Amino acid sequence: MTGESDHSVSGRHSSSGSRIPPRADGALRIALNHFPDTIHSLLPPPIAPDVILSGHTHGGQICLPGGVPIIKHTWLPRRLVSGIHRFGDTWLVIGRGFGFAKWQVRTFCPAEVIELRLTSIAQKEARP
Repeated sequence: MTGESDHSVSGRHSSSGSRIPPRADGALRIALNHFPDTIHSLLPPPIAPDVILSGHTHGGQICLPGGVPIIKHTWLPRRLVSGIHRFGDTWLVIGRGFGFAKWQVRTFCPAEVIELRLTSIAQKEARP
């Protein structure tokens, strides 16, 4: 498991990839990154996590009916502002959280806490 803060001092997204040890055979690799835009620096080997847990976007915080974000807080496309998305072999989970960015309001974007249950394929196949 690796984690990363929001932004580097320069305002650019940093990558902790140089500090991540090689993946052990059969090991699950989880990255915790506050800022979801770091996905592009995390996907290539040697990092290539199985799951990236992220936030920062507040799900858009102010959305149109149906959850379409007006404000994104990210460079990612609007459809990726919250939820669970697949990028090759990596799952990106972006939670809306329960806080606010600049304005203390949430519209058509309820707060959330996500509970994930990670299971191995072997466990899934062994179930009757």
